[in-house]
Amino acid sequence: MAREDTLRRGVEASFRGAFRNIELFLVKIARDLQEKNGIFERNVFNMTRMDKTLRSLRVSMNALGFRAAIRKQLEALVLMLDDILAEAKRLDLPDSFTKESQFAIRMLMVGSERQLTQVGNKAADQLGMVLRQSVLNGGDFKQLIVQIADLNRINERQAIQLAEESIRAFSSSVKVQHAKEHGVKWFVYKGPDDGKTREWCDHWVGRRGTLEMFNETQDEFGRQDQPNPVEFWRGGHRCRHRLQPLPQSKIKNWPVGARDFRHSSFASKSSRVVDADDTNVAPSG
Repeated sequence: MAREDTLRRGVEASFRGAFRNIELFLVKIARDLQEKNGIFERNVFNMTRMDKTLRSLRVSMNALGFRAAIRKQLEALVLMLDDILAEAKRLDLPDSFTKESQFAIRMLMVGSERQLTQVGNKAADQLGMVLRQSVLNGGDFKQLIVQIADLNRINERQAIQLAEESIRAFSSSVKVQHAKEHGVKWFVYKGPDDGKTREWCDHWVGRRGTLEMFNETQDEFGRQDQPNPVEFWRGGHRCRHRLQPLPQSKIKNWPVGARDFRHSSFASKSSRVVDADDTNVAPSG
């Protein structure tokens, strides 16, 4: 998990840097426009400058670091494959992917790149519209700068959240797929059990189940609004938990099925963590 966290932080820094560059670029464009007493003039110079900027805004955003941030995210996914196979080897599973898994991995990466590209295109369109309206309507310079900053923060946050969730879903789904293909039927639900733990996760943390058992409860315990299967989404957006493949020899050490009460409401809130790599030892309680 430490490696995954490090990769997520690196991707986050790349997107923050890209959006910072984009904001500085647009502010410079705004400063170059002709204005009088802080109000943009509706003249040929401003219209021409605006049109030139808008025609190439998507390309400019990519050159300013957005495309590099997407590449950083895809590189993080590739690096995670080594960790997934290393963990598989510790569990006595094969340390190579089948052709089916390789195809699924490629599709996940293509999907992640496509979604992030859509976020970038949407950001360019929104920023371009704000710039266009400000020039066409003789808008206020200071107001435009505020609008650019606000839109930038919204799109930056969306890109980072999407990239982080993609990394989490990729790690979980590839790990589960690899284990399933090699006969693993049971998984332990691992991670923290504290005051931040969702109700659904609280019912499952420290317990074992098959994928069918997990997914049978995916619409229970407060998880009704989560659209994706448990192997992709676990308890929900930015979930801190994971499904750990459980070899047949370790099954008896873990209690089976979801708890029928909210465990952490009775337990200490001092961050009890069910997260050890050792699948031999089940938590108490």
